[in-house]
Amino acid sequence: MTPEQQERLNYLLDHPRVILTPHIAGWTQESYVRINDVLVAKLKSYLEERK
Repeated sequence: MTPEQQERLNYLLDHPRVILTPHIAGWTQESYVRINDVLVAKLKSYLEERK
């Protein structure tokens, strides 16, 4: 990344009202279920840490 791109990414990463999620190009039923399980676990962990 260029320094400008890194600066913009850091702004988003640090912003309290921004949630970044991965882009997933290919889906199967199994991958859809698994990625949702992973994302829910990560969101739950994040929200518990903020208490």
